[in-house]
Amino acid sequence: MIGRRTFLLTPLLFKAVMFAADAAPNILLILARGWRGRSEPNLQAFSAQGVVFARAYSCCPKPELAERALLTSRFPHGASEHNQPLLKAVTLDARMADAKLGDILSELDKRNASRDTIVCFTADSAADDVPLEKSLRIPLAIRYPRKLQPAVRDLASQVDIVPTLLALRGDEIPEGVQGIDLFGKTVREVVFAEGKFRTPEEWRMLVRGYDKVVATSKGEVTGLFNLADDPLETNNLVGDPAQKLRLASLKAQLLAEMKKLGDGMDPSGLRRR
Repeated sequence: MIGRRTFLLTPLLFKAVMFAADAAPNILLILARGWRGRSEPNLQAFSAQGVVFARAYSCCPKPELAERALLTSRFPHGASEHNQPLLKAVTLDARMADAKLGDILSELDKRNASRDTIVCFTADSAADDVPLEKSLRIPLAIRYPRKLQPAVRDLASQVDIVPTLLALRGDEIPEGVQGIDLFGKTVREVVFAEGKFRTPEEWRMLVRGYDKVVATSKGEVTGLFNLADDPLETNNLVGDPAQKLRLASLKAQLLAEMKKLGDGMDPSGLRRR
C-alpha cells in the first residue's frame, strides 16, 4: 500500500522517471521559502554529492521578487508580467525543507532515477529587505551524477540558476535572460542585487571578490565593506581616505553593471529616471 508521503511525491517524480531513459534529463528545481542559512543533514548529504556554490546571492530580499527573478532569470527592475517562468519550481516551507528534500532524494533512488535527474536546491531570499549578507545569501547546490563531479565553487547569482539548469539539460538558453550558465565559458566575477524596490530607499549592491559596495538606485555610494576582514559588515569604509581608489573602482563597476542590466529603464525600454 502506498504511503501518504510517497503518494504526495509521486506526481512530482513521475516525470523524472519517464525521462530517465531519454537523452535529455529531467530537471527538479527545489525552492525553500524563507531559508535562514541552516546546515541540515539531508542538505549536507546532497551537497556532498553535487556542486555547491559557496557564495550564492539572491537578486532581491523580497521573496516574491526573488522567486520571479529566479524563474525568469531577470532582475526585478527588468521584469514584467509578460516574462513567463522558464522553469517551474517545487516550493517547500523552509521549516520542513530538509525533511522533504530527504524524501524526494530517497524516492528518486527507489525509482533508479537519481543519475538521470538534475536536482537543484536553492531558496528565494533569507531575511529583511536590506543589503546585508544575512538577507541576500542563499543556498545553491546542483546534483547531476551523469555529468557533474562533486565540487565547491564561489560566486553565483540567483538569475544564473535557470540558464545553468537549461544548459545542463542541453536546451538553448532563451534570449533576454540576465543570468549566465555557471558551467559555461563565462565566469561569474561580480554579483548584483537590488532592494526596497520602487521606494525612496531603493538600493543597489555589488560584490567583487570580497569587496562589497552599496549604493542608491542612482549609483550614489553609501557603503563599502571587505567581507573577508569584516564578515558581519560592522565597519563601513566609505569614508576612509585609504579606500579612495578601491571605492572609485567598485563604483565604476557598479554603474557599468547597472547600465548592462538596463537598470533605470522600465521593461519596455523607456528610461524611468
